[in-house]
Amino acid sequence: MDNISDLLKSIKAKSNLSEIDLAKEIKVSQPTVHRILNGQTQCLSSTYMNIVELHKRICSQ
Repeated sequence: MDNISDLLKSIKAKSNLSEIDLAKEIKVSQPTVHRILNGQTQCLSSTYMNIVELHKRICSQ
């Protein structure tokens, strides 16, 4: 994966979670998920870590 947007897109594709569900999982707002999915890769380190952990859970199966 090249960036956080790619990680989140991979999670979304593998899990079929909505943006709202993703937001709940990574503890951010839906607009934040939308921005990350659309290439705005700046986010809090805690958000980044939550995405990485969710990616491990969802995509490593």
